[in-house]
Amino acid sequence: QDRRRTPRRPVRSDRVTDWAEQAACRGMNLSDFFPKPGQPLTAAKEACNRCPVRQPCLDEANATELNQRGVVFGFRGGLSPDGRINYRRNLGRVAS
Repeated sequence: QDRRRTPRRPVRSDRVTDWAEQAACRGMNLSDFFPKPGQPLTAAKEACNRCPVRQPCLDEANATELNQRGVVFGFRGGLSPDGRINYRRNLGRVAS
């Protein structure tokens, strides 16, 4: 059996929310969102681009990362780890 085609849910904390049930990535393989170095993010980007709950996912990723003292990993909420760091940095500038 090809493990890449094994349906799995994206990583979530224990507080799975209603929005997660509507996510375009629901049932996709985790490796699409947490790739090894050099592995393409094509499937993750396509899912995020059509996702109706991209913003709540990004909010959850940011909240989780902040609670874990800035540990950043995976493609979540339509952004790479560096993209989320820049997103939070820009939010701080807007709020100032």
